[in-house]
Amino acid sequence: MKFSRFRGQDIWKMAVKLGVVIIALVVVVGVGLYFGGKYAAPKVTSFVEGVKENLAQREKEKEEEEKLAAMQEDASSGVEDSERSEEDGSGGDGADSDGTEGAEGEDSEGEGQDASESGEEPTEEETPQSRVLDDTIHSYQYLVEDCSWPEAVERCRERGGYLAVINSQEEYDYIIQQIEASQLGKIIFFLGATRGEGEEYHWVDENGEAVGEPLNGDSKWMQNEPSFQDGEVQEDVVSMFYFDEEGRWVWNDIPSNLLEHFSNYSGKIGYVCEMDE
Repeated sequence: MKFSRFRGQDIWKMAVKLGVVIIALVVVVGVGLYFGGKYAAPKVTSFVEGVKENLAQREKEKEEEEKLAAMQEDASSGVEDSERSEEDGSGGDGADSDGTEGAEGEDSEGEGQDASESGEEPTEEETPQSRVLDDTIHSYQYLVEDCSWPEAVERCRERGGYLAVINSQEEYDYIIQQIEASQLGKIIFFLGATRGEGEEYHWVDENGEAVGEPLNGDSKWMQNEPSFQDGEVQEDVVSMFYFDEEGRWVWNDIPSNLLEHFSNYSGKIGYVCEMDE
């Protein structure tokens, strides 16, 4: 009996110890897994990212090598083609040169006949009056400046030109296109036309002389214009601006010194200078 009791106690103690050891092991393993995973995970992630970057870099280098090889192949084939074409074309140089010389000779003879038959002689430089009445689209400058119409005339003259004279729809459309491209669609532009002492508007030349037919009936005028006056303010020169109500660029007659009567237009006045060259 004593032997049996002693043995049972030993077994119980051993079981308790074993249980404590197991619990300790579980705790140690759990703590190790926790901290090991916490600090090892970033390293694993970094390693995986590094592998991916290496693979991507290798793939990129491979693509660049393939492109370089293709370019070299194209270049070599182009050289071969050019050499082949030079060899093929060397035999026909004589025929080509002869044909060209013959054609040039015929053309020069034709030009000589045309000049002699026409009998026209070179004309001297055209006068300012004829120059402002042609339909040619010249070069233009678009100036924004608080000034009067006479001041705009003088400043265009100083620049080697004159206030714009519009003689065709194509020229008008060209000027509008350039104004809009310059983002000056809100500006009122002086043009080179006035009515002087009468009620008929005319373009004027560099010397201020009226030229051409009257402009009063032109379709470019705003509706009910020209009106010749605004209340008691006399209007005697032509401007162009974009009129929202009609959805188009229009002509309108205004005072030659607009700011003298309507100061709210400050910063919105401009003029178009036309240059022959």
